[in-house]
Amino acid sequence: MVYRTTQRRLKQCGFKNCVAAHKMFLTEEHKQRRVKFANEFLQGNEFWNNVMFSDEKTFQSSKNGRLPVYRSRNTRFEENYTLSTTNSGRFSVNVWAWISVHDPGVCWQIDGRLTSAHYTNILENVMLPSVRQCFLFLLALTRKIDIWYEDQKGYIIFMKHLQ
Repeated sequence: MVYRTTQRRLKQCGFKNCVAAHKMFLTEEHKQRRVKFANEFLQGNEFWNNVMFSDEKTFQSSKNGRLPVYRSRNTRFEENYTLSTTNSGRFSVNVWAWISVHDPGVCWQIDGRLTSAHYTNILENVMLPSVRQCFLFLLALTRKIDIWYEDQKGYIIFMKHLQ
């Protein structure tokens, strides 16, 4: 009985029973670097119409359960209402893809870890042929830069191929 009364009172105060959002842990330095990066690329639509994005992503099963939280509207990603994730899952699938405003691009499954050699192979044998099919020219390429991704060899080699 007390539990239902508590639920009712929380609802009357504008709180809603929700599931905690999962959010990567970012330090203040990470946040500042991301804002700086975004501000460097404030451009008009003509610039962004000629940009292609490329990224890799790991999809994984998670052993983390759902965490119910009571929160008010528009507070989903505030730290008090999120569950910080740092653990890997039980299995994972690695993929790489590119996309632009003109075309959905290609999504490619990666076997094993994405090494510099593997990344270069994807750029040369998957990305370049598919981009050539979709575009007569390519003016700009941007790739999300992960601060933990130290080996940029694949990216540099790809830029040489474009010139």
